[in-house]
Amino acid sequence: MHELTEDTIIIRPPCEAWSVLVGVTEGCTWGKCKFCGVYNGKELVQRYRVRPWDSIKADIDEAWLYQRTLPRRAFLAGGNALSAPTELLLRILGYLHQRFPQLEQVSSYAKNHDILKKSDDELERLAAAGLAIVYMGLESGSDAVLKYMNKGTRAAGMVRAAKKVMAAGIKLSTYVVLGLGGKMFPDHAIETARALTEMNPDFIRFRSLNFIPNAPLHAEWTAGRFVALRPVEILEEQLYILEHLGPGMTSHVLNDHVSNFADIDGRLPGDMQRITGALKALIADQRIRALEHRNRTSM
Repeated sequence: MHELTEDTIIIRPPCEAWSVLVGVTEGCTWGKCKFCGVYNGKELVQRYRVRPWDSIKADIDEAWLYQRTLPRRAFLAGGNALSAPTELLLRILGYLHQRFPQLEQVSSYAKNHDILKKSDDELERLAAAGLAIVYMGLESGSDAVLKYMNKGTRAAGMVRAAKKVMAAGIKLSTYVVLGLGGKMFPDHAIETARALTEMNPDFIRFRSLNFIPNAPLHAEWTAGRFVALRPVEILEEQLYILEHLGPGMTSHVLNDHVSNFADIDGRLPGDMQRITGALKALIADQRIRALEHRNRTSM
């Protein structure tokens, strides 16, 4: 593992590549998910803490010095920055908009627990101050998968958090990990479709499972206790989820990650036929059908 300072920003959503990155928290309040080796795994990568205001302010000031083109997006970094105290988040949002008056979107990662712990009033105040979107990992709608992966929550809690944050006026982008049920949990796809239908999030972002060496799941995979899906099975799973979404879905569906096997960008319901048609074409391709899982160890 590379030695990291506590102020290092480890990850961000791919779509925030050109955003002003502001480290608000470090590590993750949970850090026990079996499939994740980013913040905590076989080796501790970065302990959780909320960064002090002076450090956050200094980073915003430095970003202002080097980004005079007035960026339109900012990302509050950390495994789940929404876990920070509301008053600190409001102070950060206010100062960001002071420094970058043309900002159109500020976003952050959030765990469902972060959302559920904040009152409706707190979330509405954050929305009014400019927090436009949060990225929340559903991962799976199957309680069996969530328990096995030590996610620390159940699907019902994810749905409650989704509805709560969107009701406050903050958009929700939720992640789904294709293949997270492996060969062991056949209900992963149908239960994920059910949870997504209940949520109807603004964005559904799909990722495909890979086994990061620092993650506890990596050892189970190498020992043969967890069997990875092949690329065609990943595509079949995504098709199944999409085809089993309920009526009335208006989500923007995206495969916007290097782990994906299909290029998908469309809005429901209008683009459903185009999206599913593209998936079916890939599934029928004999070259795709012949592929075995090839693990990515970095993202």
